[in-house]
Amino acid sequence: MGATVGLANLWQFPYLASRHGGGLFILIYLACLLLITLPLMVTEASLGRYSRHGIVLALDGLIRGARASRLWMFAGRLSILAAFLVLSYTLVFGAIALAYVFFGAMGEFSSASMGDAGGVLSGLVSDPDHYRRFVAWYTFFVILVVWVSMQGVVSGIERTMRVVVPGTLLLLAGLFVLSLWQGHMNDAVDQILGWHPADVTAGSVKAALFQAFFTLGLGMGVWTVFGAYTTSHTALKRSLLAVVLMDTLVAIVAGLMVYSLSAAGAEADSARGFGLLFISLPVNLAALPGSQVLIAVAFLMVVLVVWTTSVALMEPVIGWFREWTGAPRGCPRCWLVSWSGWQGWYRCFPSTSGRRSDSRARRCSVGWSYSVAVC
Repeated sequence: MGATVGLANLWQFPYLASRHGGGLFILIYLACLLLITLPLMVTEASLGRYSRHGIVLALDGLIRGARASRLWMFAGRLSILAAFLVLSYTLVFGAIALAYVFFGAMGEFSSASMGDAGGVLSGLVSDPDHYRRFVAWYTFFVILVVWVSMQGVVSGIERTMRVVVPGTLLLLAGLFVLSLWQGHMNDAVDQILGWHPADVTAGSVKAALFQAFFTLGLGMGVWTVFGAYTTSHTALKRSLLAVVLMDTLVAIVAGLMVYSLSAAGAEADSARGFGLLFISLPVNLAALPGSQVLIAVAFLMVVLVVWTTSVALMEPVIGWFREWTGAPRGCPRCWLVSWSGWQGWYRCFPSTSGRRSDSRARRCSVGWSYSVAVC
């Protein structure tokens, strides 16, 4: 489940539900999950379990067996590229969330307005005079991800998921109880679960289908490589159905919690709810008793979510690199992280010389717009 619960559950799903019919959107979304994306998810995982390879070699075996066109190999390679690109941006969001844990604990958001919170965010990611601070957060988060991956599948990924996923759910449950007590839960329920037929359009179906594909990580080789790791007696269909249903439940609970604690989403911006999580949430939590602890706990949950997502996204890329080169498991990490770091730095960070050129500023703007759209 750690591979499916991501930032899209925290800001994109509730944002889409509130603007495309609430409960009606959730029904459309469930239909897309169960009728379209779940069968594809099972197919992708079954392909990995049958071949015991990642997506590239798995497709290669199918193509050779069926004597199909070798052009189909590009589908596997594009899957690895997609996982790599999404990973490069996910690492940046993880660094921001990690910084917010400490910012919240140190009282950076105490008595802050929306403008002040926006200034904290922009100062963290785009202030050329303090870029080393963000580099430190980014580096620390990357080390967390790489450390898990270097331990291997059983000792690293599986053991981490067994600890981190229940911890994340426990923190989410605690924050949900807080939202029932101190938040605007009635307004949140109306926006996310209320039935608003007038808001349902053809675009709602498109948005639901997009969310169903993205939240499950389809088309990036994640489920192929995890399928390759499963045993032959694993009940694959039943396990994946449980993952899909649990992911949907977490998305609904997280959406209600975030909207309730963020004045029912009144401050959500047009960037698919990005401001809802990184601006509205800390500002509204700062008004509650014990705000420093609450903000730190809320963004610790976000860090755990992004951490497990990053680990899952790294695995198909690592698997492909090992199969391509025959390198031992620990070898490709430095190469992969260097490129992921360069991708995030080049698109999302200002010049390290302290002078931001117009071209670099445009690159930063385009990079952030793309990363928000992807997540």
